[in-house]
Amino acid sequence: MNPLRTPEDYELFLYKHVPPDIKHNRIPAPGMSFIRPNLPALIQEIEALVERIEQEASA
Repeated sequence: MNPLRTPEDYELFLYKHVPPDIKHNRIPAPGMSFIRPNLPALIQEIEALVERIEQEASA
């Protein structure tokens, strides 16, 4: 069901809509941070993925 049934509903939606503020409302991915280096976590994740792929290939 579309809540914007009339042109007036649509205008009200546009009036009240607040554009996202990506720069100030960021949420880091699990294990990631905006205040510490993320490279060690990325390397660990890639190594685990490579190990899992190698195990699946040898099975």
